[in-house]
Amino acid sequence: MPLLIHKLDKIQGFISSIAISKPIDTCKILIRNMDGFFHECEIKYRLPTGRDQRRIEWQAKQLGFVCEGTQVETDFLPDTEDFLCRQNNLLLRFRRFRSGSDGDILLTLKVKGHATTFQEHFELEYKFSLINEKIFNQINDILRQATSRTLPITIHDFDANHFEQLIAEIKTVFPAHRILLEKQRTTYTRKDGHMLFDLLPEGIGHYLEIEASSPEKLKRIVDDLNLTGLYVEPLDNGNILKRHKQGLPDQEARTGIFGHLVTSQITPSNPPLPEK
Repeated sequence: MPLLIHKLDKIQGFISSIAISKPIDTCKILIRNMDGFFHECEIKYRLPTGRDQRRIEWQAKQLGFVCEGTQVETDFLPDTEDFLCRQNNLLLRFRRFRSGSDGDILLTLKVKGHATTFQEHFELEYKFSLINEKIFNQINDILRQATSRTLPITIHDFDANHFEQLIAEIKTVFPAHRILLEKQRTTYTRKDGHMLFDLLPEGIGHYLEIEASSPEKLKRIVDDLNLTGLYVEPLDNGNILKRHKQGLPDQEARTGIFGHLVTSQITPSNPPLPEK
């Protein structure tokens, strides 16, 4: 069964939905097999200050959201030299996340949906600590059709402590540096969705993402919070970064980190594998 593709219209801050049943057709590859895909519906708000975050966090708790904790996430988005992933509305992402001494890497392939008033994607993903061979093969099948390239199985030789070396390994196949961005994320969860409070580096600022698995659930959370007066941010984090660094050299404009990542090590030059 194909997933539902939803078109949303925003009227005075509210969201209404119309469901249209069809397979994913937003990229040049028509993806008919929807097995394993997760439907992500997201709306983002810019928060003027950290005080606004604390106020909305308090409100979230009153509405039944539970804090899952805070972690630092590092997202690397590679592509081909001519950005064939982007041309096909695909986003390939490697996310390293840390919370205390724990860490892992999340591999995600996103296919852009049809929505225009919120951010909609269909996702395949798994953690390196729980390798899903079926999802890995699905991701590679889509990448092969879109770019004539695939991810090597050797990416799984790396862990969260060797993220820079992993990036170098990926760049031997997908050499373009689309985005490298860190954030501090605090997650609140309720059965119908998530509230994600992000602090982006280098003075970019505070943002709130609301995520759900359907437009109806997204609307319910937005209605509950009543966030009138907050600016709805139409851009994703990568484009927020590029807007913030407009006018800088391309590589610098695509990089936003807190300072501890050793970017000089991120080169496709046969990096040593970590010890088993």
